[in-house]
Amino acid sequence: MPPFDAAARLCIAARASLEWLATGKGLREASQGAQEIAAPLDVATLGEALGIVDSSLQLVGGDGAALAPTDKARMVMNVYGLLQDSSLKHSQVVGAALKAVKSILIEAGVLPDL
Repeated sequence: MPPFDAAARLCIAARASLEWLATGKGLREASQGAQEIAAPLDVATLGEALGIVDSSLQLVGGDGAALAPTDKARMVMNVYGLLQDSSLKHSQVVGAALKAVKSILIEAGVLPDL
């Protein structure tokens, strides 16, 4: 789980409920009020997040084509949130992205859990 502030930004970007993200309970979609105050996505940051995820997939040897679109979207959302965290260095974001990508690939059955 990312730090709280990153998780909150991910929920805003994805219009998802923080309660759902944290516990898996409740409604997945945020209430209408939360959607109205959601900040727009930054296209440059989103593109960078997608590039980091694609590079990470290549580095860990995962087959991105074998992933469900929602799994890849989860990866991009996580990296996007990390990129929004100004306290993190770019190398920390890439390192966290590699770990997250590997974890999701293992969870999805694309990579073996060694």
